[in-house]
Amino acid sequence: MLGPDGLEESGDLAYMISFLPGLKSAGGTEEILRNTIGERVLGLPPEPRLDKGIPFSELRSKEGAPA
Repeated sequence: MLGPDGLEESGDLAYMISFLPGLKSAGGTEEILRNTIGERVLGLPPEPRLDKGIPFSELRSKEGAPA
């Protein structure tokens, strides 16, 4: 609707066009949502979690321990 004027550096549309693609991959959000949909909606098995059943406070101490 705005034509070439919409891509001016000072315009809001130019800002949104250049900024929003970065939000898509920020922090792996898309991957997390895919895992959630796969597990809850499609009934797929969850990803293996090696830390399951270990309190968060003990994770650091187990990290450097020999296997």
